[in-house]
Amino acid sequence: MNIRYYLFVWFSCYCLFAQGQQLADSLLQAAQNYPQQATETYLRLAQLNSNNPAKAIDYSNQAVDAAINPVQKTKALHFLGNLYFRTGNSTKALQAYRSELEQAQTANLLKQEAEAKSALGAVYFITGNLSESLNQYLQALRYYESNNDKSNILSVYSGLANIYLKQNNFSKSLEYNLKAVQVYEQSADKFKTLMGYDQIGNLYLLQKDYVKANDYLNKSLKLYKELNNQAGEASILIQLGNIQQQSGNTDKAISYYRNSLQLSKELKMLPLQASALNALALSYETNKLYDYAIEAAKQAKEIAQASNLKIELELSYDILSRLYKKQSIVTGK
Repeated sequence: MNIRYYLFVWFSCYCLFAQGQQLADSLLQAAQNYPQQATETYLRLAQLNSNNPAKAIDYSNQAVDAAINPVQKTKALHFLGNLYFRTGNSTKALQAYRSELEQAQTANLLKQEAEAKSALGAVYFITGNLSESLNQYLQALRYYESNNDKSNILSVYSGLANIYLKQNNFSKSLEYNLKAVQVYEQSADKFKTLMGYDQIGNLYLLQKDYVKANDYLNKSLKLYKELNNQAGEASILIQLGNIQQQSGNTDKAISYYRNSLQLSKELKMLPLQASALNALALSYETNKLYDYAIEAAKQAKEIAQASNLKIELELSYDILSRLYKKQSIVTGK
């Protein structure tokens, strides 16, 4: 019985492989026989080989070479740039997107020009060239806004918000995050909306605007509950606790942290448990409850060590070092 089963599975897999190979061979034949559609055919082959980046890039380069007009050329170059970007080759990605931009500008293809500039904005951002990233994004945004292209507008808003956040320009980062959230709310996309709420709430927290931070993070909490996302709920409870801790309401902070810890334990989410325990230790320290603080920090340290959570581990060591000194002063030992 088992032998028959394994033979059946092997034969099924072989048939699927053979069918895939047959499709690839047919597409290659079509690319040779119909040169006007060769670019589209090679791009289809690149998509079919998405799990093999080297082969996908090879087919994409063939798509670029086979292009017979600027529309095909820009499409193939954009796809090639995306592949390089996803595989971490920012130098090659820049080359592809710059070539796409040059082709689009020469042929006066405004949509493709905007797409190239938006892509360049993303690559310049990850390579640390924030000024050029900002320049490219803003140029792309002018086209998208004039054509009410909401999908690409949102992408650019997100890129701009990240640039300004990196530059510590919180007010501008907030401006674009708020614009993005407004569009998300209109689209009824709950997941993207709550991501926007998270980011806006944290930006207000950085600015010490606790009322607005609390408002947006509570909006996130409500959506996480609607989506039955308990991990997100536990994470937001820690952030809500941070608001209370920073605004001097330590007892409320402790309540939020305990609720987060309880949820995290039920979910067996060790990183969230470590975060909640370290946060509790800091609140207990503020209230001079050093024994409670030490116990919470010890538990955080044990979880962080077992799960290789370096940031939480460093924080727990820092808290414990400080607490032991304070405890020795209090006890005189």
